[in-house]
Amino acid sequence: RELDLRRVACVDDQLVAWILENRPRLALLDVSESAGERLTARSLALFRAMTPSLEWRAAGCWRMHSAHLSLSAREVVAFQVLALRGDEGSGDGVAACFSFASPANRMYTGPADRFGRMIRASYGCMMQSRTARIACVAGGGDADTTSTFLVSFEAQTADADVLSGSWLEVMGMEEPQTGHLFHWELSRQRDGEYDGCWMTDGVGQIEQMHMFPFMDPARPADGEPVQSGENALPGWREQVVLSVV
Repeated sequence: RELDLRRVACVDDQLVAWILENRPRLALLDVSESAGERLTARSLALFRAMTPSLEWRAAGCWRMHSAHLSLSAREVVAFQVLALRGDEGSGDGVAACFSFASPANRMYTGPADRFGRMIRASYGCMMQSRTARIACVAGGGDADTTSTFLVSFEAQTADADVLSGSWLEVMGMEEPQTGHLFHWELSRQRDGEYDGCWMTDGVGQIEQMHMFPFMDPARPADGEPVQSGENALPGWREQVVLSVV
């Protein structure tokens, strides 16, 4: 009745189709994390067709998804982050990330190949970081039309080498930076083919990592975030839900 494939090295669309056809009484199928990295929208369509008789789990399977009414704002951000990290030079991750950009955002950053060049040239940490922290700081609920997330990535070795010694003194810093922090702005689309879907309107870098210590990749991720500085976002303690992908 239950099948857990999380430790299986190779799970693809063909295997999922075979399982669903030959195990009609299956109640739960889990292809989360690395097991389902190869799964595409073909498997997602099969899963949705089997719902609610089949409970399925596919956390982290970014290739399966594009903008859809069923996805929350947090899931959109997570899939974009996972896609960029899983690109590995193929261009697939960049294309998947771009598919979640709002129409207005696409006009500014597109087409997809131009978007990819921008990411590689200016935001390489998004593709190279081993982990990322995601925290919602505003909106994102069922009744909301906009949402803001903080997303942090590990600093690469080269970054720490540049920001060392006398450079730290000049910039007023005591220690090398341990990560890169960005704000992710999303909105629920109101018309067209994406009506009702959460999509990303823009991403910008935040230089003041010290204002949000709970986003620092060098700090433990567990436990309650600690507020720091008079400029911390108002009401953040009630809104922040920190997750690591």
